[in-house]
Amino acid sequence: MDAKSYNNYIAQRAVQDYLKQQDNNPQTFEVDSYTDDELFIADMKARIPDLTQEEALSELESAKANEALYQRRVNGLRNQYKEREQALIQQESEQRQAAAQKQAEEYEKVIVNALQNNDTIDLGDSSITFSEDDMNEIASFILDTDQAGVRHIAKALNDPKTLIGMAWYAMHGQETFGQVADYYKSKIAEASKYNYQKGYQDAISGRKPNSNKTTVVRPPKTNKPRTLTINDLD
Repeated sequence: MDAKSYNNYIAQRAVQDYLKQQDNNPQTFEVDSYTDDELFIADMKARIPDLTQEEALSELESAKANEALYQRRVNGLRNQYKEREQALIQQESEQRQAAAQKQAEEYEKVIVNALQNNDTIDLGDSSITFSEDDMNEIASFILDTDQAGVRHIAKALNDPKTLIGMAWYAMHGQETFGQVADYYKSKIAEASKYNYQKGYQDAISGRKPNSNKTTVVRPPKTNKPRTLTINDLD
């Protein structure tokens, strides 16, 4: 494996390992899958691209003549490559977090703009206009998350009953509300027409309208002295 291929391989595997890693599992490094001799030769080829395999094996044999020095050298190399892998993992993590943050901000702008530009639900002859509190509540339901980081709307979509209700409204909600509004308007118009006709007929026939008002009659005054009680004292 030449230096470029090795670096690309390390980068790809580092990202894959990071995505699979769990918080309670220890950190693992791709360089640990290499033996000391493989790591030594790979590093030599990375530093000297035109080094032949025979020359690399010859250098390996010379380095291993002093086993203790060779081991310290290989351990140093292994630590260097671990630091490189850790840097790649950290960079990938920061890039993913930045991308997620940017995506969240853009999504928030889309929702806020959509609310501002669609603050009224058309019901045909009538409409419903959202107040500022309504829009804040809707935005919070769509954008905010619970303590576990799960959006409130995601939890709603995971509830079958709520999902069915939302799907029904998306398909038939405005139409149905418009029909209900038209129904009550027609009933109000019928009641107004009936009261008008009844009043007109009563006026023609000379019939006085019934009154449900209660008349309060004040009792007549008497000169009989009244007994004082403690409540009459100032």
